[in-house]
Amino acid sequence: MSSTLTVRLSPSPAFCIKSTSLQPGVFNVSSSSSSKDSLDAPSRRSIPIPKGFKVFVNIAWDKNVPPPPEGSEDAIQRAMLGQDVDELNTDGWFVPVIVSDGREDRDKCELYRLYTDAYAVTNHHSLRTIGNQRI
Repeated sequence: MSSTLTVRLSPSPAFCIKSTSLQPGVFNVSSSSSSKDSLDAPSRRSIPIPKGFKVFVNIAWDKNVPPPPEGSEDAIQRAMLGQDVDELNTDGWFVPVIVSDGREDRDKCELYRLYTDAYAVTNHHSLRTIGNQRI
């Protein structure tokens, strides 16, 4: 059984990652009911994603995002090197990120694009360095 934690965010913008799809696909969007008082279930809508479709990920910081768990230096180094991908490993280390539902919106050229937001903790003491790379 998974647990959930509700947090109120007041994010500070950091940067945006702009990418393009390498192959066609479909993005399923869950849209909530138009009225808070409605008992209708959220509806699902599909956005076709052609090859070359622009996708934007807005990165922001927020002090209310939970910090990474305590971890041994070895576990942190393995995670930073992408060597710790076993989700069932209770000794694994990770950086919590809150990701919004994707949304279709217009870019500055008035073309529809896919946008999503990712929020990470502002707690910089958890940042580590490998060589000259910093996470």
